[in-house]
Parts: sequence; C-alpha cells; structure tokens
Amino acid sequence: MARTVEAYGRIDRFVNNASINGVIKPTEELTFENYQTVLGINVTGAAIGRKHVVAQRKTQGSGTIVTSASNGRPLGDPARAPVSP
Repeated sequence: MARTVEAYGRIDRFVNNASINGVIKPTEELTFENYQTVLGINVTGAAIGRKHVVAQRKTQGSGTIVTSASNGRPLGDPARAPVSP
C-alpha cells in the first residue's frame, strides 16, 4: 500500500479479488486445516486488504473498492456427487 501511494500519490481503485475453492474432495474428508486455508484467503485476506484501502481513502477523501468472490466449483466435484444408496 505504501509503495503504491509513494509511486502514484493515491489509490483511486482497489479490486479486492483473492479467492480459492480449496481442496476438492468429499465434504466428510475435509480437514479443519482445509477450511482454515479457504477462510484465510477468501475472508481474512479480503478484510485485511479492505482495511488498508479504507484508511487510505479517508486520508485522500475518495476512492473505490470492488470486492468480488466466486463460489464456483469445477464439474465433477466429488462433494456434489449424488449419494449412492
């Protein structure tokens, strides 16, 4: 953030777009660490980026933040496969 402001004087637009789907395997096989990795990037990473840009926006009086995320999953994801009787 500091290097960007130093180089350009301000931040007018921030696209907050870091997202992963994590490990692709049946839900019952996912570990706590798998969930923590996804949350760390998708939620915490976005919050930290936004936190720093909001502070800069207040200093300069304007700016735009666009946050996007995707919960899309590849076809054939075993977690979405039909359960056999």
